[in-house]
Amino acid sequence: MINNRTIIIISVVALIFFLAGAALFKIEKVPDVKWENNVMFNSKEPYGTWAFKELINERFDSTKVFLNYQDTLLNELESTNNLYIRFSNSDEWIPDEEMDSILRFVEKGNDALIIGADFKYYWDSIGNFNLSSYTEMDSVFEVSFEENGEEKTFVYHHYFGAFKKAQETRYNVLDVSDIPNFEPIGNMDECEDYVFGKVPRGEGAVYLHSLFQMFINHGVKQDFYLHHFNACFDRFDPNLVILDHYQFSKFGNYSNIDSPIQYILANKSLSAAYYLLLITSLIFVIFQSKRRQKSIPILKRNNNTSLEYVRTLSNLFASHEKPQMLFPHIKKHFFHSVKMKYYLDEKHPNFARILSKKSRIDEKEIESILKMLSRKNNYSFPRDHLFNLHSRIERFFKNAH
Repeated sequence: MINNRTIIIISVVALIFFLAGAALFKIEKVPDVKWENNVMFNSKEPYGTWAFKELINERFDSTKVFLNYQDTLLNELESTNNLYIRFSNSDEWIPDEEMDSILRFVEKGNDALIIGADFKYYWDSIGNFNLSSYTEMDSVFEVSFEENGEEKTFVYHHYFGAFKKAQETRYNVLDVSDIPNFEPIGNMDECEDYVFGKVPRGEGAVYLHSLFQMFINHGVKQDFYLHHFNACFDRFDPNLVILDHYQFSKFGNYSNIDSPIQYILANKSLSAAYYLLLITSLIFVIFQSKRRQKSIPILKRNNNTSLEYVRTLSNLFASHEKPQMLFPHIKKHFFHSVKMKYYLDEKHPNFARILSKKSRIDEKEIESILKMLSRKNNYSFPRDHLFNLHSRIERFFKNAH
């Protein structure tokens, strides 16, 4: 039964855990949204790009906007003055085969705008277009555009989980050291971290914008969003617009989840199951902490190992085929047994007579045994002599009183 002291201890421990949990966790009302970083065109979640697609349809006329791999194929377009827009997150890279296809499209007299991709050191096999990128961390992006002597600044705040405090995130910066004809348009914080630029290619140009975060849905609530969108797309007047997404690609989905715990806590059902698991684990630890009687181990049955020892020792001596090796042990065993049973030392001058009286064995039989034991240890005993000695000693102890 649980006594009062045990109840008090359990209550105190439970209170300590409750207070620790209250200090670590903060209960607040947050928007009922999903924060997966999928940047899908049909997603109205914070990291979706539904607003971006709607603005593209409104600006360029929805009848002229097509989806790659679904409405059309980029490789099959033979016309010019078209705009290809590839949208990715910062974890996705464009495979070389797709990048080669985009460059061939541009060379025909079209433009391509690549947003957010991680280029992973792309090396062009059909021209001078060696492109790479590297990663930085920040919670606020201050991007400056400068064209025709005019400078515009756009400030983006990155949020996750709630729209109260900006959170740090990874973003890509263009490394254009191997592109001699790169024309910078936008950079970060008045430094040479380029995030938007143009690379002429054949009859067209490739535009690179590494900050996909500035086009996602939750940026719509910030002042910069529409001005930044217009500053990016005022330069284009295409006949057709081909929208592409890394999940449309035949190469599959390259998205990556930053943290499994973030994914669990962002989902209502998974987060409820996670907290329930923590609570039940805590309750289990509390109730299992009370003292319990240890289980009584089952003792193994005692085995008589003397016979095994004798058998092993006999086999060992027999394997050497030298009976005389046993003689010193037989001699030592005989005198030791006599001393322990009759308190008679082997050096006693009347050893045979006294032993005969105590054991009631004929004195001549004892003298015969002593004569055989008086041989030196290096005496070469024949096998039958040794057997005879052993038999006499066994008979002596068997008949002795």
